[in-house]
Amino acid sequence: MIIHGNKQISGIIYSRQASDGGGAVALTNIIRGPQVVFGGLEPSGRDWLWYATKAAILAAFGQTDGKAVINATNAYLNQLAASDRDKATALAGYINTYEAEDPHMIYSIVPTLGVDRWLVGNGQAYIDTGIQTKNVKVEIDAKFNILQSSANAIVGCYSGPNWFGAYDGKWSIYTASFNKANNTRGKFIVSFNESEIVATDEVGATITRSGTRTSGNWILFGQPTDTNYASASYVHAIFRDHSTNSKIRDYIPFIRNNVNGMLDLISGTFYANAGSGSFTISETPSTP
Repeated sequence: MIIHGNKQISGIIYSRQASDGGGAVALTNIIRGPQVVFGGLEPSGRDWLWYATKAAILAAFGQTDGKAVINATNAYLNQLAASDRDKATALAGYINTYEAEDPHMIYSIVPTLGVDRWLVGNGQAYIDTGIQTKNVKVEIDAKFNILQSSANAIVGCYSGPNWFGAYDGKWSIYTASFNKANNTRGKFIVSFNESEIVATDEVGATITRSGTRTSGNWILFGQPTDTNYASASYVHAIFRDHSTNSKIRDYIPFIRNNVNGMLDLISGTFYANAGSGSFTISETPSTP
């Protein structure tokens, strides 16, 4: 019991049922003389998910697994909010906006759930980002897996006689390459000047090739002059304007109206296959 002046404050801690969001709850009573005032429920952690979002999770995952997903999501967002509340709020917004449409998208938002969700291309499918190469110095941060040995770019663009692409575990401009391990996170910066393409990897190594910049777009799973595209998969792909450090695209695998593609979390735009092939979505470890 805590006494402050003529007020006695007592607290009782109990656990909420999982169906109510779980977590510890404090019931606080303030006693003023003969009167008892109930202060109400004070959750020890915020419940970030809307009722409709939780209903969608329970419908997709079942009661037992669904409640575990809800509790793990709230725990992750509360932990994140302690250091970066704006990011936690943004992630909760994505989940509440899109979870009912594609319940497994939560794997792309909450890493502590322990599942990687991949958009997998069959060699004839690609994503046209709509990002023009001409005026933007682009930083690309992607987690990918190359599923072939041939030299089709998994991300690329075109400028004059030369192309920039990532293929076979390498980031390359025409014949010059950065060696990169397969099934890894790749990050590089690409800028187009009037007469050259300059690429820099995350440790500062730079390669340069001549080429007049054009208005061609960046694409995923290939580069714009390809007729065949890469058999590859993505967990995510983020494009930033390197000059301002602002995100241009933040792609995750997504299913809309039974169509597999990528959702840009920045704009809410869904990007379907722009090629003749098809995409599938897989998860590791596999889930029901």
